[in-house]
Amino acid sequence: MNISITVAELETQFGLRRLSLEPDMNRAIEGGYVGYAGLALAGWLDDVTAKRLVLLGDADIGYLSMLESTVAHERLRAIFQRDISCLVLHARLRCPKMLVDEADRYHIPVLGSSLPRMALQPELIKFLRFALAPRKSVHGVMMDVCGVGTLLLGKSGIGKSECALELVKRGHRLVCDDVVLIKRIHDDKAVATAAGNVRYYMEIRGIGLIHIPSLFGVGAITDHKDVDLVVRLEEPDPERNYERLGIEQPLYNLLGVKIPLVEIPVIKGKNLSILVEAAAMNQHLRTMGINSAQIFSDELHKRLARPPTPLLFQRPG
Repeated sequence: MNISITVAELETQFGLRRLSLEPDMNRAIEGGYVGYAGLALAGWLDDVTAKRLVLLGDADIGYLSMLESTVAHERLRAIFQRDISCLVLHARLRCPKMLVDEADRYHIPVLGSSLPRMALQPELIKFLRFALAPRKSVHGVMMDVCGVGTLLLGKSGIGKSECALELVKRGHRLVCDDVVLIKRIHDDKAVATAAGNVRYYMEIRGIGLIHIPSLFGVGAITDHKDVDLVVRLEEPDPERNYERLGIEQPLYNLLGVKIPLVEIPVIKGKNLSILVEAAAMNQHLRTMGINSAQIFSDELHKRLARPPTPLLFQRPG
């Protein structure tokens, strides 16, 4: 199933004004690609594809005005016949009547923005990539711990929410609890945000739902965060050898993005929030090129490789 948004949603997000008279604002926009009208007006249509937004600028309108009326109408008609989602003009440009006439023939919205192209284009691409990114929902808690996006996973009742609540109390920020919506923005980047109406609420067994910003202030929440680390809380397995040094770090596959994984056994008496905080800070060091376990291992190998130091004094006979 293709992910899409409507032209009406785009209009609301960017405060665009309608320039065409009979637009179909429910037309779908699919994919984060933005097309450009320039070469299409010259007759090359490969850059204009169905279900895509197309940008039109002052140079395009200037070129359109230089064409003969019949040729201009043919070029515009060819663009709209590609079943584009909408046409967006930037920098408060005046919309030619022929453009409105051809757009209304196919009920394709023509919208105007007050932003110049250099400001509008990157914002459109950024918005579309996030809104239309591949996604999945996972059961867990997403936190911003020391600037490290930390996704807490584990079976229901193992203590994820209680751990997250302690982290919030220690000054870290909550993204969402229970249902985490993951979006893959790039091949190497996954972003987590809240799914549905559970944003900024947390369920604590025995207490019920609590509203984090009401209890701890708006500084205790954030809207979304890159997933930099996955921490899986699990019941201890006596037959398993858990990581002791941490030189080799396992990875967790999240929508095709490989995320560093830390697995912590939940044992009575352990302070999970401290352990998660330490794991996040250690991951931050790793991103800076500082691997504590590797440094320790290298130092140990250097010491073992040194020749033994001769004794200066020996006990006589």
